[in-house]
Amino acid sequence: GMAEYVAVPRRNVFKIPDSLDFAAATAIAHTFPVALNLLERAELTEDDVVLVTGAAGAIGSATVQLAKLRGATVVAAVGGPDRAEIAWSTGADLVVDYGADPAFAGRVREAFPDGATLYVEPAGNPRIWDEAVRAVARKGRIAVCGSHAGPTVELDLSWLFRTRVAIMGCSGSSLD
Repeated sequence: GMAEYVAVPRRNVFKIPDSLDFAAATAIAHTFPVALNLLERAELTEDDVVLVTGAAGAIGSATVQLAKLRGATVVAAVGGPDRAEIAWSTGADLVVDYGADPAFAGRVREAFPDGATLYVEPAGNPRIWDEAVRAVARKGRIAVCGSHAGPTVELDLSWLFRTRVAIMGCSGSSLD
């Protein structure tokens, strides 16, 4: 059956503000720590230009907000006009719609000629990966924290060593 009570460490318990319902509080408690861990692992700075794909999703929108709070410039990549509105509302500096414009790397490079210094991939979408990688700056970083859209992408190893881009996997909300 289901337990009525459970014992957990005090540090894992918090009061849900009256302004949030249980579902919203649960989503925040899950997604923001993942996004924060990802940005800390990627060593985000206020000088970064961060490209976030899936930017209207749970982890993507948390990443946009946290990167903005840390002073970074954020490019939100989304798949549709309704999702673009969400990305704008979370504070993105530029929104690109890969549904309408699958070749969105050009728009990113037009706005930021050196490219994105950090690319955050929360879904592992192979249809978006190749284009997003084209938007990454030389010596940039790629942080991947999901693969539910597809666990396999192509990677040109000669591009990787020529550009000196670093790719890291991020999981959960712990720095360990």
